[in-house]
Amino acid sequence: EFPLIWLRGFVLSLVVALPVSLIVVPLLRHGLSNIFEIDYSGSPENVFKDKAYARRYDQLARVAFSEIYDTIYNLVCETVASGRILEIGCGPGLCAIQIAKNDRYEVAGIDQSAEMIKMCRKNAKTEGVTADFRVAPASQLPFEDQAFDMIVSNGSLHHWEKPVEAFDEMYRVLKPGGSVFVNDLCENPDRDELMRTIGSRIPFKPMRDGFMENAPEGAYSRAKVLGILEQSGFTEIDVTQKTITLELRLQRD
Repeated sequence: EFPLIWLRGFVLSLVVALPVSLIVVPLLRHGLSNIFEIDYSGSPENVFKDKAYARRYDQLARVAFSEIYDTIYNLVCETVASGRILEIGCGPGLCAIQIAKNDRYEVAGIDQSAEMIKMCRKNAKTEGVTADFRVAPASQLPFEDQAFDMIVSNGSLHHWEKPVEAFDEMYRVLKPGGSVFVNDLCENPDRDELMRTIGSRIPFKPMRDGFMENAPEGAYSRAKVLGILEQSGFTEIDVTQKTITLELRLQRD
């Protein structure tokens, strides 16, 4: 009887161990490290063409930025009863898609990464929503004048190579009375607060470490942003610098 029990235990251990050794271990060794370790280094041209980067950023955004996406969605609902909404620097499209699920809004999004826009379209299809995603820099918006009721952007401002031109373009495509909300990390954010509010929500250490080390690069101070906005067409300007973020609220005359 003892050999039979031992044999059953041996077979059961094989049933459990083989899938782990053949599937889970290689995934942990190769897959997760590739999926969740975001490398922020390198030129923007290379980063924005990187299919793996788009996939990794999609994963990061889902766990790290869901709260700000909810905030932006609620702000849109409070500000615009119905109409056209544009997201600049839409990344994998998660925020734009959340807004597009509300049938009161017609949503568009632009990103300078073709791979990100592919991810946007894939995510929109998965969620069963329609949105107009296009490849374009913030300084060259491919839309007609006075096309949108509101423009939003999260975590994108520090990527804009021509910020004055970008704000002028936003002014151009906004309807009179239209508003803008831009949120991004600020220069020299409080590291403890950054870890508590964003970093701690990233469950995978390589991705968390990469974000904490590199995310503030290129971020603006309130003074720098005001200097840029003074050169744009906007005159109704409110810029608030918090412990880790900058919030810009603008309105077209």
